[in-house]
Amino acid sequence: NPHKVDDTTLAEMLSLLETEEDSVRAWVAASLGHLGLRAKVAVPKLLKLLPEVDSLRGSLTSAPFIRIALKRMGEIPPPPPNCDAKKEQ
Repeated sequence: NPHKVDDTTLAEMLSLLETEEDSVRAWVAASLGHLGLRAKVAVPKLLKLLPEVDSLRGSLTSAPFIRIALKRMGEIPPPPPNCDAKKEQ
């Protein structure tokens, strides 16, 4: 229940987005997404993080989790960049 998550817990969840561990960021973004509008305070941090994680290499990154979370918070995430085109230049 999103209403049972207090402001302190929400702030602690947001602080976990600062980690360098992308798998942790993915879990946090997914959790925030499940809170929906209750976690709207996370939008600026998620939007700031998205360009960095969009071009990470690997089979699974936090980028799709962040995009879903943003949508659940009522935000339209920017389109994914073409990271391969940047490297070819």
